[in-house]
Order: sequence, then structure tokens, then C-alpha cells
Amino acid sequence: MRRFVAILIATLVVSGAGVAAGAPGKGKGATPPPPFPTIVGVWSHDELNVLIKGKWHTMILDHGRITKSTAAQLNLREPDGTVATIPLSAKTRVAPLRFSQTPPAFRRGLWAITMRIDDGPAVRLRLMRRP
Repeated sequence: MRRFVAILIATLVVSGAGVAAGAPGKGKGATPPPPFPTIVGVWSHDELNVLIKGKWHTMILDHGRITKSTAAQLNLREPDGTVATIPLSAKTRVAPLRFSQTPPAFRRGLWAITMRIDDGPAVRLRLMRRP
């Protein structure tokens, strides 16, 4: 029983320290980008007006297969046949990381959904094997 309590306390301390170290203080650090919205049906490109921190922004979503990737951009062939060039930055959040951790290594043929805010570089990138 003592061993169980010791393991439980150690786990709580380690997990609490990780949360405290990773969480920026009040007013410090950048706000994380909004999560992907749920869009029903088949789509390839969508633009939504969203309220972020009290200001209106245009959220641009693109969905398609990766045809080419570099450190600075990603080309997607969307289901409607168009090719979209999505700029990337060092702040682009990639999920899940198990596919690849560096943009040039994003494999051709993977499906991706990207999110941009106000025509900037992608703030979120979700990789999938199938749509």
C-alpha cells in the first residue's frame, strides 16, 4: 500500500510540474490557435468568420492530399481537383506527430487539413491516412 501511495504522489508531482512548466503565465506567451471546427459533408475549401480574442478573423480551411512539401509550403490536391499552396511557418502545430515531425518529410499521398488565419501561414495541420 505504501508503494502504491508513493507511486501515486510521484505521478501527481511530475504531471503537475509538467503542466505548470508548459503553461504560460497570465498575459505571457501566445494564445494557441483555435481547434478545428466540425464541418459536415464533403468539402475541400472553406472560409469562416470567427471571433478570436474579441476581434473578427477569417479562418481558412483546406482539405486534400499532399502532392509536394517543403519547409516553407505544402501543396494539396483538393477533392474538387484544384491545387492549393499552403504556406507553413515554424509555429505551425502538426497533429499527430507520429506521421512526421518535419515539413519536408510529409509524405506524398497523406491527407491533410490545414487552418490559416487571415491569409497567413498555416497555424494548424492535421495529417491522416484517409479522409
